Amino acid sequence: MKKTLIFFEVILAFCVLINAHAGETSLPPLINYQGMLTDADGNPMTGTKNLEFNIYDSAGSGTKIWGPQIFNAVPLISGKFNVILGTTDTSGRSVIEAFGAKDRYLGIKVDSGAELVPRQQILSAPFAIQAEYSSKAEHSLKADVSNTVEGTNLYVNPDDGNVGIGTTTPQAKLHVDGTLNLNGKTLDNTGLTCISVEGPRSGKSDDSPSYAVCPEGYTLTGCSCNTPWAACDGSKPDFDNNQCIAFNKDDGNGVYAWAICCKIH
Repeated sequence: MKKTLIFFEVILAFCVLINAHAGETSLPPLINYQGMLTDADGNPMTGTKNLEFNIYDSAGSGTKIWGPQIFNAVPLISGKFNVILGTTDTSGRSVIEAFGAKDRYLGIKVDSGAELVPRQQILSAPFAIQAEYSSKAEHSLKADVSNTVEGTNLYVNPDDGNVGIGTTTPQAKLHVDGTLNLNGKTLDNTGLTCISVEGPRSGKSDDSPSYAVCPEGYTLTGCSCNTPWAACDGSKPDFDNNQCIAFNKDDGNGVYAWAICCKIH
């Protein structure tokens, strides 16, 4: 039976590039991934599936940079699933190593099937956030059987997809409580809220676009193309107009643009 991944959401749970000092212990890098599987008729799948994840440097063929990481018997709730990638793949490579350069794409296999297409481009989040903890910071983490990750400074809930940094009660997909340092700019007494926006379905002609526009006050930080009909012909961020544009391929049945929008407050 043909399986289709109809949407995705990559949330940075913790991706730290640390120049560790002697005697310091760093938190492991984790990427929270949510998706939905449907059958060939667009019906959400149920039960459990074995999922394999790989990261490549190209949307097609190319070189595998990281992976595989395999999750057995992942439960599907109305087709939806959640996994946390990291800290290492089956060969022991840290997921940090996958983001040493731009252009990274996530490939997924379901059970023993072929890799789903298209691969999903990973945009700014895993590249943009850098953090360093001093030897006085509390670095303990614990993970329970539901894959919730909780510590003094990090909280990840796989049930609702919310991620908290500096708080264990996140109120949004990404909730930061404390001082941020983004590319050298310090932001104090601020919060960061991110939301996802899905655009309307495109037309069925070649390169027919779908637009997902970030609301006023939010900034576009991620862009992808979603469809249950394998009709994506790519997507691109339009930063000038604060929107994501996805394109229907020739003979496609329509696509949806999917934008990740964030604001600092």
